[in-house]
Amino acid sequence: MAELTDYSGDLMEGEFSPEMVLENFSKETLIKLVRYISKLYVRLGGDHENAVERRWGAEAAHEVGDEAWMYHRSILRKWLQEVFDYQHGSDVEIYMKYHQINPAGGLLYPTKWEMISPTHAIYTILACDTLEYWERIKDDTNICRMCLDGGYEWKFFQAEAQAVNPKMKVTMLKSPPRQSEDEIACQWEFKIEE
Repeated sequence: MAELTDYSGDLMEGEFSPEMVLENFSKETLIKLVRYISKLYVRLGGDHENAVERRWGAEAAHEVGDEAWMYHRSILRKWLQEVFDYQHGSDVEIYMKYHQINPAGGLLYPTKWEMISPTHAIYTILACDTLEYWERIKDDTNICRMCLDGGYEWKFFQAEAQAVNPKMKVTMLKSPPRQSEDEIACQWEFKIEE
């Protein structure tokens, strides 16, 4: 069977195939699938928090959301390691590799990566759909809670970095609010100082 770009049936006379497996699809189609699943992964967290907030209020939603994201990110690190075996290089390189293949990071958002040295890196998120949505609806509360120094993202990055190396420090170099849509979403520094 030729590699499929979709499941419309053009290559299979429009029929259902009981033998269909992911390996039947082209690399480009599978990349597209991974990007959509990455969007769903992030969206699911937001949808869950919104449901909790409707029932029990914003404080409960944020506490539950924070706890759930922390927990499942630890599982995600293990699963990504099993698939990609990225635990080679300096601790900062290992952490950067993790973010490159993270469905809530490099797989989802356009990014830029700079390895200054084996113990120092800069991670730039060039554009962020979540930030752009909150800017569009003028939701400064969620921008502050998630995006600013000391917010959810910083807590997640710091916890994950310290799981790799307790001496790794995370510094937010650029955060919202943005002055224009052309600016980067955010920028982070990861550094181990001896």
